[in-house]
Amino acid sequence: MNRFLKLIALKIRKFEDILNDYKVKSAGSGQIPYLAYVNWGVSLSNSEDLDEAIDKLETSVMMQPNSSSARLKLG
Repeated sequence: MNRFLKLIALKIRKFEDILNDYKVKSAGSGQIPYLAYVNWGVSLSNSEDLDEAIDKLETSVMMQPNSSSARLKLG
């Protein structure tokens, strides 16, 4: 159980780091929400969190189905 909790805490810290990094990089950009999810997915994939990256990119496709940005990133 202790190992499980440490793993959860590590994932939360990793998420917070990625989210904070994204907030700094996107500050004042005025991006529309689906592009935020595209960028979030790219950031997650760069940190090798592929399952979460795919989830964010698929969310962006649902938000803006006609946009090619997320579809291209998904492959």
